[in-house]
Amino acid sequence: MRKKIYLVKRDENKPCAQDNWVIMDGKQFLSFIRSNEGKRRSKNFATLRACEKNDCMIVIECGEEKAREIRKENDHSDYLRKQEESFGYEQCSFEAVNKGGCLEDVIEDPDADVETFVVDRQMCRQLRQCVLRLTKDEQRLIRALYLSNDPDTEKEYGEKLGLSQQTVHNMKIRILEKLKKMMI
Repeated sequence: MRKKIYLVKRDENKPCAQDNWVIMDGKQFLSFIRSNEGKRRSKNFATLRACEKNDCMIVIECGEEKAREIRKENDHSDYLRKQEESFGYEQCSFEAVNKGGCLEDVIEDPDADVETFVVDRQMCRQLRQCVLRLTKDEQRLIRALYLSNDPDTEKEYGEKLGLSQQTVHNMKIRILEKLKKMMI
């Protein structure tokens, strides 16, 4: 479990100057948050996510509006992470690159066709939405044959389910036709 550091303002009405912070551990923060003062200020806290596995997480008092904004960003990040896990690939945000991504990520590629990239990206988004409208069994087959890091062959997938390769092939063809109709 990651270590957490709690940053609480001495005076919530003063700016975030260096001398206005109290650094607390979990027990101290729990004691504070249970106090009347802590209960009143509880909506002012947000968790800043760790960047690396060894980093500690920081719970910081930042005001109710900013805390709500950070929680919304965290929820969105969680949603994207779950989507990435379910589809077996990683998304990269241009916003994240602009906020300190690797230089390799922003070097211009003279061979890049931006229009094709945007169209492909939109088609991928549409395909993702269509896959989510399939039944769970259909989604499993599509993920196993196409979207996993180590895709199964029709034969391998059939063996896992006790089906013949031909049955899996027919299921795949039917599902792909269904997806094609959804994409139109």
